[in-house]
Amino acid sequence: MGDGNIDLARSVIGGESAGGTFATLSGFILEPRPSVIINLYGPVLLSHPHFHVPADNSEEALASLQYSQPRTTEELEAALRDNDPTRARSRFPWWPDLDVPPEKLRTFLGLPDYTAGEEERLRMDLYKYMSVRRNRFSTVFRRHTLSPEDFQKTLNSFSALELIKSASEFPPTFFVHGTADNAAPIGPSQAMFDQLKTKGVPVGARWVEGADHSFDVFITVSFNCPSTLTVRDQTRRAGKTSLPVPTLWIAL
Repeated sequence: MGDGNIDLARSVIGGESAGGTFATLSGFILEPRPSVIINLYGPVLLSHPHFHVPADNSEEALASLQYSQPRTTEELEAALRDNDPTRARSRFPWWPDLDVPPEKLRTFLGLPDYTAGEEERLRMDLYKYMSVRRNRFSTVFRRHTLSPEDFQKTLNSFSALELIKSASEFPPTFFVHGTADNAAPIGPSQAMFDQLKTKGVPVGARWVEGADHSFDVFITVSFNCPSTLTVRDQTRRAGKTSLPVPTLWIAL
């Protein structure tokens, strides 16, 4: 981030879904550590069976998927095998964004010449397909190139619930997770909450009864709105001492 540009020791790093995963991992990676981590329904145990074992009704679910256009299993599987690094993207639209007027989408992504096309629609169709097949992490980490032992080690290296077992310290952390999350089960988040509490780390949580994944997607949050301040205050109260007010929110 550049020496002298950001005071990580006075920052809060938070994110939702995969962003919550990376926000939590920052507590093991960054030096100095952030003052607070906020994880909104981000997976913390990538080896959880939910991410690898298809549901009993997966074939019915696959048959009922609605893609952006007709897709065959052969087409989708071929796309999953495509590991051309030049096709990797760090910024791309999500389902609702594909119907946003092009000029607004360009502004949102910070890409003045961007136009969403077939590649973006295929990417979202693949995400639907992988969600039902439950092979996202097997695809991302190229499981077919690894031994079972190495694949497990790779999953563990990105799993905060595994990394915390050997950690001597960790930043104060606040979890937000729905009890009915069908994309990232709440159990590992609750287990990490317990681990942090056992280690004496200031930790707080809001387990939202009946809420699914991304339940807050339509809630607009500004830095000064009550909901943000409530999360910050509850995070402070979770510890034995007050936490410094963050000077930066980094959304991952």
